[in-house]
Amino acid sequence: MPVDSPHWGLVYSRSIYKKIVNYNPDILHIQYPTVPYGRGLAPQALVFLSRAYPTVVTIHEFSQSHLLRRVAITPFAIAARRLIFTNLYEQTALSKWFPLIKVRSEVIPIGSNIPFLDDEIPRDPNIVVFFGLIRPNRGLEEFIALVRQAIVHKKPYSFKIIGSPQEGVEGYFLALKQQTQELPNLAWNVGLDPESVARELAKATFAYLHFPDGASERRASLLAAIGNGVVVLTTKGLQTPPIFSGAVEFVESPAQALKVLDELRFARERLNLMSQRAREIAGLFSWDMIARLHIQVYKQMTNSGKNLTPSSK
Repeated sequence: MPVDSPHWGLVYSRSIYKKIVNYNPDILHIQYPTVPYGRGLAPQALVFLSRAYPTVVTIHEFSQSHLLRRVAITPFAIAARRLIFTNLYEQTALSKWFPLIKVRSEVIPIGSNIPFLDDEIPRDPNIVVFFGLIRPNRGLEEFIALVRQAIVHKKPYSFKIIGSPQEGVEGYFLALKQQTQELPNLAWNVGLDPESVARELAKATFAYLHFPDGASERRASLLAAIGNGVVVLTTKGLQTPPIFSGAVEFVESPAQALKVLDELRFARERLNLMSQRAREIAGLFSWDMIARLHIQVYKQMTNSGKNLTPSSK
């Protein structure tokens, strides 16, 4: 049962806690950070107020967070019964600050809210897509640079930007759309429902997703693309797991991306193998698997009343 509040500042902690008491939960699970929290510290206070309930906190970001955000995670590291990280890199980063969290933390990946379509939809070998939240530092500028280079070099590719503007940065979206109006080979598909997004991805052969800190299993947009068999050109970083090798192509710049597109476009056998491998990897991050891993953690917590060493990493 979700606990909602219009305010997440520290002064609202007790009123939020009263809602939790009314539910009398077996487990209190906090996701951190999330957009509604903003800079509010009520989630941190709840870890201490709710000591009567076993508390688990999923830490979505730590290594790339601002120093103040890292400090704000300290109460969770100290007081939460269990911690969940979305990949091993994030778990390792926080354990450098708090070594003892290793024995009471798990790694459980996120999944994609975009369905993976099994039916065969004809793919256009010239379609290249971007998919993700439309906000700064998501690789959109690099994608648009690729579009412009394709025009300069008279390449036959068609490009699509699929996504939705993040609340609060709508001006960024409007500015980019205005700047790209003159590009004849670029279309914007904004605000589509998940099924429609999946169909647009399934029509494309390629995606170019330039993540500033590299591809990782934390990237839901990447999972959505590979789950629908798209061959993704992306960046490699410290968080990039080895399992992506052979399923995606690593590139460092829009110029290199254009070169790789030209190399792959007619390599049908290689494209088919990459697409198949991509789908196999995406299957490891299914919501069924993620749900089972969470249920396992919940059962351990309710059956014990004390910290347990995770059964698996």
